[in-house]
Amino acid sequence: MKTKFICMISLFCLISLLSSAALAQSGQLDPSFGTNGSVRTFISGGKSNNKDERAFSMVLQSDGKIVVAGRSEDDSFHYAFALARFNTDGSLDSMYDTNGTTRIYINGGSSLDDEANSVAVQSDGKIIAVGSSLNTSGNIAFALAGFNIDGNLDNTFGTGGTVRNNINTSGGIGNSDYANSVAIQSDGKIVVAGYSHNNTGDGFALARYNSNGNLDSNFGSNGTIRNNISGGDNSGDKAVCVKIQSDINSQINNLTGK
Repeated sequence: MKTKFICMISLFCLISLLSSAALAQSGQLDPSFGTNGSVRTFISGGKSNNKDERAFSMVLQSDGKIVVAGRSEDDSFHYAFALARFNTDGSLDSMYDTNGTTRIYINGGSSLDDEANSVAVQSDGKIIAVGSSLNTSGNIAFALAGFNIDGNLDNTFGTGGTVRNNINTSGGIGNSDYANSVAIQSDGKIVVAGYSHNNTGDGFALARYNSNGNLDSNFGSNGTIRNNISGGDNSGDKAVCVKIQSDINSQINNLTGK
């Protein structure tokens, strides 16, 4: 039996590897994927090939198509959420937004730098990307974007398809929140994990959203949780991955440190 592995590396580059008992060298590049097993893509709006574009997360749809999320730099040296969808052979999916790629700013362009760190596909095929958003006041917040199956922003999600909120209620400079991972519960609610930084250190940060992008008031304190695992000030606790158990409890992989 032959199994294919899709690996993601930075610069919106994918490689496909083969695994088969019939192959003399399992793990060789899959020649049927992209160009000799790899794909390198520039996101629309990047303007030129010397812009900084990076992929940070990948998910497979039920039809085998590949959704990749990250960031894309513009000519003003600011970053935006960037997504691309590929067919199973590594070609860009022309049915997805602009020739297979999409590039959006959180809050309709009022932010300075936006970065998608994780992506998930909902049961209805819609796509949720999460990350961080820096605004003109110097505040960094959790950021989410909801996309329809065709790659356009989902106007039923948040405000015009995007959500931006702080775990730290002060939300000022020096109080910054970073979303690193997203998971979708069986009831459609969205769990986001990351960390929240204030002037004394980093703390675990979790937020749960309803399927329409509103914070779930039944979760934590008005939809969010922040706590220190290692305890006290000057801690460095960061959640880097979240998964949902069958009973809808969240399992979090993490980094902790002093």
